[in-house]
Amino acid sequence: MTIGIVAEFNPFHNGHKYLLDSIKAKYPEASLIVSMSGDFVQRGEGAIIDKYKRTNMALSENVNLILQIATKFSLSSASYFAFASINSLIKLGADKIIFGMESDNIENLVKIANLLNDESPEFSESIKSFINEGYSYPKARMLALSSIYGENLAKETTKSNNVLAIEYIRQILKYNKKHKANISFEGIKRLGQDFNDEEIKENLTSATAIRNSLYKKDIEIIKGHTNEFTYNILEDSFNKNELIFIDDFSDLLYFKLLDLCKYNKDEAIKALVEFNDLSDFLAASIYTKFINWNRAFKISDFIDALKSKTYTYSRISRCLFCIILGIKKTDIKEELTFIKVLGFDKKGQALLSSVKKDLDIELITKNSKGKENKEFLEEMYMSDLYNNVLGRKTGKIPEREIKKAIVKEN
Repeated sequence: MTIGIVAEFNPFHNGHKYLLDSIKAKYPEASLIVSMSGDFVQRGEGAIIDKYKRTNMALSENVNLILQIATKFSLSSASYFAFASINSLIKLGADKIIFGMESDNIENLVKIANLLNDESPEFSESIKSFINEGYSYPKARMLALSSIYGENLAKETTKSNNVLAIEYIRQILKYNKKHKANISFEGIKRLGQDFNDEEIKENLTSATAIRNSLYKKDIEIIKGHTNEFTYNILEDSFNKNELIFIDDFSDLLYFKLLDLCKYNKDEAIKALVEFNDLSDFLAASIYTKFINWNRAFKISDFIDALKSKTYTYSRISRCLFCIILGIKKTDIKEELTFIKVLGFDKKGQALLSSVKKDLDIELITKNSKGKENKEFLEEMYMSDLYNNVLGRKTGKIPEREIKKAIVKEN
């Protein structure tokens, strides 16, 4: 059996360890593949440490093979994020997908997934109605579920892990139907603190709480909330000023917006709406807020100024990072053009060898081998921007992405 999971390990913590340990205890002989965000993550920011260090963290916990989710999908909605991660795992041989969830009843999540895959006209109209009232899409969907199918079912969509779990299930069901396949799935109940909790209170804390502690320069408090290997990486990165936070990208966004907003309002909005997930309204808000900005420019402050009932912090942040990286609406479709390997151990190497000959997609195990793939070159450009931000922060000349090697554990 080959089991696939989706993760960001931003950074790795005891909750991730609990998930992996639970899988290994139940399926001790299985190979384990992780589909992981690269240098930019789904909440809409740069990862706190680079993808290769996070790959090492995964390998330290006996993950056999780590794949990268392309950045354009990492910075997209949950549905596109799930499409890329699930389909990458299946193409590399996963026959079972396991994920964390807050729900006590996976059948509720399956029911919601089926409803979303085959929306009734009544459900679709209800969602549109709530969006027209000014609600964000996730909130509108939850309210539509509640009004038609009941509050108990709708409540399942209010938790972050459940939202992603539903999208993973949707993609698996679509894949099975399209390919007459039998990819199975399983949920493991999340324990400990909530996904979005901002302070460390329990042993099984959230990645958000750990990042906040590191931002406040409280490195000692995270000891015991992750494994020793990960703590040592974080401590070393902390001491070298190598931890990345959202406002480290403020200058990049400022100069991008300075360029885009040099035109009159209509021309600026026309240019802005080309970027992934930007509506006319959000583009107009970005333009207006930016040209009237009269204090030091920080991305976090700019997002707070844009946030509303309609647009969540994470959606705005993803949109702004799409502007920074040049990700357009036309770039986003349910299609994979390559799969990048980040690292593997001996078992993972054997798995790669067994599936390689039957792959219908370019598998990139060495950055320099992807020079003919346009989308992979764009991916390397995005990583080079991340590396440049890191280099400016540390005062070191950044290593170009093309020269970086994947992680191999003997």
